[in-house]
Amino acid sequence: MTYSTLDQIKRYLNMSTDYTKEDTLLSSLQESVYNDINVILSEFTDVPITDENEVKILGDIEAMWAAGLYRMRLE
Repeated sequence: MTYSTLDQIKRYLNMSTDYTKEDTLLSSLQESVYNDINVILSEFTDVPITDENEVKILGDIEAMWAAGLYRMRLE
């Protein structure tokens, strides 16, 4: 389970949600970021986070972070 969806990541990348060629890579990056977020937060609280409001915030952070990692790989 991750905090974001692939569609959120694709929106940050201006990709069509129907475009699936990069889904495997995006999912891998998303999962990696999810794990990193949980490692960081585990010092302060129980993870994974389940509070609905906090999940929305973390979903945006996770999607932006994964999109950034994807763009770095392209360069």
